[in-house]
Amino acid sequence: MATVNKTEMVQSGPVTNDKAELAAIRYAKTDANLREGPGTKFAVIIVVPKGGQVSVMETKGGWSRVQVDVNTAGWMANSTIVKDRS
Repeated sequence: MATVNKTEMVQSGPVTNDKAELAAIRYAKTDANLREGPGTKFAVIIVVPKGGQVSVMETKGGWSRVQVDVNTAGWMANSTIVKDRS
């Protein structure tokens, strides 16, 4: 499991709406696992650091599909995502 040490694209604030704005910029509320799918049963791709920027592409239940950088995308729990960087 890799850790991203730079801030690129991270969604912040919990996303509670299944119809989130496409490509909404958000931030990681805490160090957060970026997973291959929407659930804890999926493998962790990387750990997005607290305050890391993400772009939310879609939501599904309590999870959001996010783009971290040009080459990295995956799913984060909505509870780990906030609108404003803290």
